[in-house]
Amino acid sequence: MKTLLIFILAIISSNAMSQTVYTYYPINLNTAVNLNGANQNIIIGDNGLIFIKDYNGWNQVNSGTTENLNWINRTRLLLAGNNGVILRGGGANWVRIYTNGFNSNLNGVEIAASSYPLPNSIKFIAIGDNGMIISSSNQGVSWSQINSNTTENLNSFSSLGTNSFTNHIWIAANGGNIIRSTDAGSTWTKIYTGSNHNLYSVHFKDTANGITVGEHGIIKRSYDGGQTWSNIPSPVTTTLKCIAGTLNSSFLKIAGDNGVILKSTDFGITFTRDSTGFNTNLNSIYNIDTNLSIVTGNNGKAYQRQIDSLYLPWSTISGNNVRVYISNRGVIGQNTLYQNSPGFEWPVGSGNHLNFTSGITIAAKYLGALRMACVSFKGEYKPGYTVSGSFATDNRFKFYKVKKLDVAGSSYDYDNWRLMTPYGAPFVDVNHNGIFNPGIDKPGIQGAAETVFIALSDSDPTSHTVGEGFGGGTQPLYCDLRLTLWTYDLPQLRDAVFIKYRFINKSNVQWTNVHFGNFFDPDIGDATDDYIGCDTTRSLGFAYNADNQDPDYGANPPAFGNMFLKTPQSFGMNSYATVFKSSSSGMPFCVLESHGEPIPTYNFIRGYKKDNTPWMLHRSNPLTPIRYLFSGDPEMNSGWTMGKGITVDCGGVNPAIFDTIYGGDKRMLMNTGSENFYMNPNDTVEIVTVQFAARGSSNLNSVTRLKQLADSIRTIYESGFSVGINPISQIVPDKFSLYQNYPNPFNPITKIKFDVPKKSFVILEVFDVSGRLISTLLKEEISSGQYEVPFDANNLSSGVYFYRLRTDAVMISKKMLLLK
Repeated sequence: MKTLLIFILAIISSNAMSQTVYTYYPINLNTAVNLNGANQNIIIGDNGLIFIKDYNGWNQVNSGTTENLNWINRTRLLLAGNNGVILRGGGANWVRIYTNGFNSNLNGVEIAASSYPLPNSIKFIAIGDNGMIISSSNQGVSWSQINSNTTENLNSFSSLGTNSFTNHIWIAANGGNIIRSTDAGSTWTKIYTGSNHNLYSVHFKDTANGITVGEHGIIKRSYDGGQTWSNIPSPVTTTLKCIAGTLNSSFLKIAGDNGVILKSTDFGITFTRDSTGFNTNLNSIYNIDTNLSIVTGNNGKAYQRQIDSLYLPWSTISGNNVRVYISNRGVIGQNTLYQNSPGFEWPVGSGNHLNFTSGITIAAKYLGALRMACVSFKGEYKPGYTVSGSFATDNRFKFYKVKKLDVAGSSYDYDNWRLMTPYGAPFVDVNHNGIFNPGIDKPGIQGAAETVFIALSDSDPTSHTVGEGFGGGTQPLYCDLRLTLWTYDLPQLRDAVFIKYRFINKSNVQWTNVHFGNFFDPDIGDATDDYIGCDTTRSLGFAYNADNQDPDYGANPPAFGNMFLKTPQSFGMNSYATVFKSSSSGMPFCVLESHGEPIPTYNFIRGYKKDNTPWMLHRSNPLTPIRYLFSGDPEMNSGWTMGKGITVDCGGVNPAIFDTIYGGDKRMLMNTGSENFYMNPNDTVEIVTVQFAARGSSNLNSVTRLKQLADSIRTIYESGFSVGINPISQIVPDKFSLYQNYPNPFNPITKIKFDVPKKSFVILEVFDVSGRLISTLLKEEISSGQYEVPFDANNLSSGVYFYRLRTDAVMISKKMLLLK
């Protein structure tokens, strides 16, 4: 792992944590039915709704029932619902357990065990309306009713064990009653708590100490295992529905109507109230930890309490096969949350990374003096803008992230995107009037799976430090940077992240001799065995493993690339170089990193070594100046590649010749700009890049595959991203239809056609035979018509796959066969 700038990054993380603020953010589930239960990965509700969380967010799965689901068992995947429904399973697969004609509405299901041997002594216990308690001792095959000693509705469980057995169970019931068992549910005792308020939730942290809540804000506590109860002064009068607590912990949260969430760290002696910002009637709460929670309520409302992004110095973007961290100082691909960690993860969820950090440094002459806004390891920007020659900011200036599925009311960022559109936040101009109209226009890049935007400025002199890592420490340029990142979930673009840098001269003078340097510290898994190179015809820089084995990725490691898609005045990549680490053995001073050295950094960005002498073609005689290092083809072993060495002549004399450069921690620099390029006050320049990954049959073939992907990406970019879903008929169909894919069998590309009779939100997904989601081909609102979507199964093995069309009105599935 890297050691550079650990201290700086620790300061960033420390500052972030010292002002941590938490906010309840909406979870958009695209439903209006009541949601009744949740844990970290499952949300359930009326009409049999089940939502499962994966790397793509929350997705609805088929429950096999339309009955309301009311309860999630915390220790085993059991769900309880109306009309005697009990489901068992997980993920996309749920099986109904039949309760032998006991058709009461069930409000809970628990696991109990009173003796060895396990699992034979395990009981399933379910509770419901009208005092119903049923029990199964054979994993739900058969059920029998147990006398509860009440006809009141039984609303929720609390259970815990002694001597490794779950034998103490408490039930909150209507009429102010607690129903208690100390023998794993074999017999029950009815206990009156002293008032007739309906009790909706109960929680015991041990066999003595318990809390119950209910109507009119009632809170009661027991110190003797539930035999007697006393009232606790309640800060609210609204109905309280649910308690979230853990064994042997005094921390708990209580949720109820009108958005009420109460927190106690002393098991109910004192309460504080969370500020939620909503008035939803809440039905469940689940604590991820003492700070993070998921709550669900009526009318499809669900919220997750997490760190307020206003107070985070970073954000992430994924939406496809890549996850990238972004710092609010302009750094892309460095995970500052965990100090010294890489931030370009590929594939997403693998824990493996291809790039440590990156950023674009702008450098120019300001009244004849060099100034720059540097970005490599730390960054010299801050969230805000320049006004009257000074830095300005307020609480609007933060990361904003929207997703394809977002709609009004689904997230703070979506609803407040309007705050950033005057500063360049992108949007889909639905009514084509050139301005953002909330409720009409759609935030984000059209068709993107995710879009992240932040407005930055380098105008604060305190943000310019020699500790930046690549240059740093000049006076401000008074440069405002509008930074946009976006991804697509289309198969052709699933391994790519697009980045747009919009630089604005907010000073009152002309910038001259303007240059831009895109700095990278690529790490192909392990950082100690990498090479770099470039392809001048593609404006592409890349990194790859020096051999065919990587400690992280294993055999045939992938390659990482960055390509200029748009540059000022179509300069393209007009030079490419490496910056060697200070610790590089034997390398002369003029190629070593320019940490805190503005003029040497400017020389690097202009396409020279840091002593302002040109790079030389390796082993040329006489020495031949060159602007592009390592521009050969690694797989064909043609031209100059890094493994063949480098010739360095600091000061233009006495060249040092290295015929071998060993694989190691390398940096690359992709430059654009010109000595003749200038920017007047308020001039704007846009640079668009794409970072992406590819894996081939070897470390060298991965570079070839990367170049092929680069060509595909550029073609799609230059066509305006007109890929993916294609309307093929203007005739309005009379019903939703999903056709057989063509060709079928296929290898590896097929097309899926479907009909949409009215404007609808449509989801088209592909699953394997186990029900695992393979690919989401479409997730957006589309107009009526007949459409066709391509599916690329290049990375899949032969076999049967299923594709499913899902809308609010229908769910249609078909199967297809991949033969390779």
